[in-house]
Amino acid sequence: MEFGIFDHTERKSGQTIGEVYAERRRLARAADEAGCFCYHVSEHHGTPLSMAPSPSVLLSVLAAETTRMHIGPLGVLLPLYQPLRLIEEICMLDHLSGGRLELGIGRGVNKIELKFYNVDMEQSRAMFDEALQVVLMGLTGDTLDFQGQYYDYDMVPMEIAPAQQPHPPIWYPTSNLQSVPWVAKRGFNTIFAGELDHIAEQVRSYKEHLDPSLQGATRFGIHPFIVVAPTDEEALEVGEAAYRTHHDNLAHLKSWKGRTTEMTRTQNLKAPHTLRDAIDQGWAAAGSPTAVRDQLCTILDKTACNYVLYTPVSGNTPTDFGLRALDLFAEQVVPGLP
Repeated sequence: MEFGIFDHTERKSGQTIGEVYAERRRLARAADEAGCFCYHVSEHHGTPLSMAPSPSVLLSVLAAETTRMHIGPLGVLLPLYQPLRLIEEICMLDHLSGGRLELGIGRGVNKIELKFYNVDMEQSRAMFDEALQVVLMGLTGDTLDFQGQYYDYDMVPMEIAPAQQPHPPIWYPTSNLQSVPWVAKRGFNTIFAGELDHIAEQVRSYKEHLDPSLQGATRFGIHPFIVVAPTDEEALEVGEAAYRTHHDNLAHLKSWKGRTTEMTRTQNLKAPHTLRDAIDQGWAAAGSPTAVRDQLCTILDKTACNYVLYTPVSGNTPTDFGLRALDLFAEQVVPGLP
């Protein structure tokens, strides 16, 4: 079983921005040594949930700090980017990392964050579809020539190409069962979300629609809230506080300056309110290495995912606790997973 790191790059109370980035450099080096497959970075704007609103900037630093581990956004919110510049940044990151880039893409699910960039949620799907077409054309061709509703390029020379041919592996995370055939037919890697029965259904659909030549060659993963410590008691004590802080950060924009919208009122309503509830419902695994291994085995047996995302520093998790947890996870949990 391979595992990856997923990092929102959350800012803890009292932490400076520089300290956040120094913490991530330490975490990336530790993950590289622990055998992590990829360090994935989220993209969010205007919230303590993420201090990496420009993932490529952080990833360029993490690429320099590591030697084996892949790096990548999960994912770039395509409607917020000028596709030509994004194409060039993708190529740069792929070369700077020595061909270790994993390219996650997304449309953006937070109406407020899209509005910050003057993007209408109602248009974001059409913008995403068109931007993806442009990006793939630019990564695989010598010239970018495209005329669409949102983007227009007239014979732009592509002087830089990605190190990986025809382009870096693409990831598209989703919780929408209806999106799964689209993801699978394009051979994209993915991370599924939701209740375990729902994820298991997504996995079945993904395998059904995946080209036979790609069976066993793609990654389809899950991202439980994982907390590991030498004892169950310590993991639950630290993890409960981290879980609450993380979900406060997820909900930050819905209450900032008294803002309330239908979108934010309905976000994350399915997520359990406490870590203990999350463990009981299969959304989380927390405890000693043995307990976490057993809980994850149950989750993986039920969903049949072949990749696990882990966030060692989530919410207000202390850095040293997270680094020790990463070692325990890599050395004592992962080897026992199916």
